[in-house]
Amino acid sequence: VGLVLGAGAAVASMQPLPPTPITPGQIIGESQLEKARCVQASDPAKYQRSRAVGRIYTGRSYGTAWRVGPGNLVLTNLHVVGENPDLTRMVVAFDYEESSCDSDAMRPAIRVPVKRVVASHAWEDFALLALDQDVVDSGALDSFGYLGLDTRISKVGDPVYVVGHPKAGPKRISRLHDDGRPCWVTEVQNNDLSDFAKYNCDT
Repeated sequence: VGLVLGAGAAVASMQPLPPTPITPGQIIGESQLEKARCVQASDPAKYQRSRAVGRIYTGRSYGTAWRVGPGNLVLTNLHVVGENPDLTRMVVAFDYEESSCDSDAMRPAIRVPVKRVVASHAWEDFALLALDQDVVDSGALDSFGYLGLDTRISKVGDPVYVVGHPKAGPKRISRLHDDGRPCWVTEVQNNDLSDFAKYNCDT
């Protein structure tokens, strides 16, 4: 059962079973992941906000991190960096994306070392990291802006889009469902034990 929005209300509709079993990490239907630069002309606000998102290298793997304020803090998942990360090798690369929508040539990324873990939580799977303050003070990250933190509980039907570096690749923006409409939150559970929101963007 999937959720389809109609006239501002969420209604249930039966979806046919996929012809083959779905494996973890598989995109269902067609991939709607877009190069960041392809979104710049059609939705400049989403593109501009996406600039606060970078690719983090932990010394052993890659993930996505984003600036959470005008200072030196970035947020990522704890499962990305691990419980005891090697800070000497950890770096966040901003602007890791293609130079244009029609090109596969990469822009030169701005790489910023991570200096310390400010806070983390295993169950809630987050890690708040501090970037090199000298790089931040130099103004090198000013043009990328930052994303705030919204502490309200999501509601079914809320619009959503996702920016990240899937499979360690260049930045991708996911904003549309297979039906061409903007993605939305399809389910929310908040029971003090397991809080989550499901959405229908490709990630």
